Amino acid sequence: MNSQKYCEQKIIKEGSCLYYSLRFVVAEKRHALLLLHTLFHEIDEIKYKCQDIQVAHQKHEWWQQEMMQTFMGKASHPVTQDLSKIMEQYAISQADILTMTDTLIQCPTHFADFKQLETYCQQTSGQLQMLCAKVLGYQKDETLEAAQQLGVMLQLYYFIRELRRDTLNAYIHIPQTELEQFDLTQHILFEQKQTEQLHALLTFQAQRISEYYQSFVKKLPKTDRRQQKMELVRAKLAMATLKEMERDGLAVFQHRISLTPLRKLWITMNYLW
Repeated sequence: MNSQKYCEQKIIKEGSCLYYSLRFVVAEKRHALLLLHTLFHEIDEIKYKCQDIQVAHQKHEWWQQEMMQTFMGKASHPVTQDLSKIMEQYAISQADILTMTDTLIQCPTHFADFKQLETYCQQTSGQLQMLCAKVLGYQKDETLEAAQQLGVMLQLYYFIRELRRDTLNAYIHIPQTELEQFDLTQHILFEQKQTEQLHALLTFQAQRISEYYQSFVKKLPKTDRRQQKMELVRAKLAMATLKEMERDGLAVFQHRISLTPLRKLWITMNYLW
């Protein structure tokens, strides 16, 4: 299976937010963007798929070796087969890629404070969105800074949306200091009960996500907005979903909120016309 087909089958689900945000990106850039997202996903999903710590460690080691082989022109995985070409085409450095992949591999099971969590988000999802911004094209360096803000926003959004999945796998992506601030503990989160304290904590998290969204929109230069439509669509789809989660009382342990395909399409088309 070639790289393009593998990435499409692995990461694109019809009706997903990524599906809609990529829908009108030109084919050449679309493959590059898909490849970067698939690379991120391949490494990130290891912690959820591998319950055996030793097996997860072996898979992480394999990916570290694969990245080194890729940079020497000896890629073996469908995701990495076209990576060097894309890196050269869009001025992406080895350090750009390794910052993301190495940080994903070293993901801790919990975070002491928000600074530690923010750094993790910047070096993973923030790095991914910065690389996507390079592929999409830009004139001003502020666009790359804005893309990193978007990446942090999206990662924080996914952490509260996927809180049920994360706690089932013994991951807590909410800082310990903030759990204490709202009279919560990791053990309480593992019980997956909707409480007033949890609602207050998630409301606090949602407000922070909104602030990152506003920062992204403010930082993104007007001159680059046309090229960065994909990033704007991703942000808007996430914020629309977050608003629906808030209307639902942020009951993340009870059900998972999603926008309808029609609404996703409507949001996407608003940016494309």
